[in-house]
Amino acid sequence: MLAMLWMMNAVASEPSTEGLRYVKLIDRGGYVDSHSSPGSDVDAVALLRGGVPVAWATRVVASDIGTGTFGNQVMDPSKALGPADHPSSSLEGFVALGGEGHFLVLELAEATSAGDQLQVHEVGRVGGRAEPIEVCVSTSPEGPWRSVGSGWGLFTVPLWTDVADPDSHCASKKLS
Repeated sequence: MLAMLWMMNAVASEPSTEGLRYVKLIDRGGYVDSHSSPGSDVDAVALLRGGVPVAWATRVVASDIGTGTFGNQVMDPSKALGPADHPSSSLEGFVALGGEGHFLVLELAEATSAGDQLQVHEVGRVGGRAEPIEVCVSTSPEGPWRSVGSGWGLFTVPLWTDVADPDSHCASKKLS
């Protein structure tokens, strides 16, 4: 009986993956070279259902875009809205977050359903390499935030997490 009660509580405490509409992308730092390091470069965020994009980010809710180590020429957060549109080898169609701890909060065109995934289009510095981004989700633009993973380049994350304290990963600051 006690084991059954414990199992019921464990299932009840699982966070829901439905109704999430807000995505917070946090630059987790990349590399520094002699040219520039404007941080992770975000082109788009897609909501995937059955592996197919069904919605994109349609509104910038908040942002803290930094100037990077040696400057940032692509600071317009609205460049992360809509489908991926970054033409290779150009400084168009994306926003550089500006270095570790800087962030962007986006609203998706529709809320998530069970089994959905998020796909992040991180284009890397033109002529360079992709840089890491932490992906957090919430039902509210103010949080609380839950980390669902991280990655670089074109990557997909499920909307569940096994991170022990997912909210701590979503702080917009440098992690030690």
